[in-house]
Amino acid sequence: MDREKRWIKQIQTNASESAANELVSKYYKEIYAFSYKQTLDKDLSLDLTQEIFISALQSIHTYDRKKASFRTWLYRLASNKIVDYYRSKSYRYTQMARQIDDYEIMDEEDMVISFEYKEDVKKVTAIVNELESSAQ
Repeated sequence: MDREKRWIKQIQTNASESAANELVSKYYKEIYAFSYKQTLDKDLSLDLTQEIFISALQSIHTYDRKKASFRTWLYRLASNKIVDYYRSKSYRYTQMARQIDDYEIMDEEDMVISFEYKEDVKKVTAIVNELESSAQ
């Protein structure tokens, strides 16, 4: 915990790259796992995790350890970033694209085959009905 406070102080005062790397390394897997649980998408979780840490490092000067632990503050940022994603146009577009992709689109040949199949079924049914009526 003391190392974490030291890293935060170094980032806030000197914009220390090595301290930022240490801080990100400490929480990276945990925040990635959190993002993955929220999205169930590996690539999206990687992107969101990167965005979360960029936001955290850009706004670390606003972090106040008297209000919350760094971990809590980071999770709050992560939650907000994920909510922002779900509110975004990108998410809505992805959902629309997935819904369209779920539909099976037949080409004309498939429709012709389908109609021929239905006609064959009608003919076979008619023949069976004739056989049943002549057998009685």
